[in-house]
Amino acid sequence: MKVYFGRRSFGGDVRVAVREGDQTVRELRHVEAHSPDGFEWGYGGSGPADLALSILADYFEERVAAEELGQGNFEKIVKIRSWAYHQAFKWDFIADAKRDGWEISEEAVDQWLERRKKKEREDPL
Repeated sequence: MKVYFGRRSFGGDVRVAVREGDQTVRELRHVEAHSPDGFEWGYGGSGPADLALSILADYFEERVAAEELGQGNFEKIVKIRSWAYHQAFKWDFIADAKRDGWEISEEAVDQWLERRKKKEREDPL
């Protein structure tokens, strides 16, 4: 099972990575859509939005390119699941994350998506 985690160094630098079991497998790839400065958490800005988008792109195994998210690409954007859910994910997970560090399991994302999908079926608007 994957676990996404973020840590902040004493100097304030952030590290976001993916762990499987007891091993850190890789750094999380930054899908740059909102923040050229990289990941951040603990509030609702552009760095947290990119973090949410990047986690979901990894979770859905979507290789999202910045040019796909540019202006005029509405037809492509609506097909990208990570894009469709990233703002809600940001508010539910990233905006309230503790400054020094956090973890989000793949299972937590599964459960969150199930609740979102159920809510969408019950109230499509």
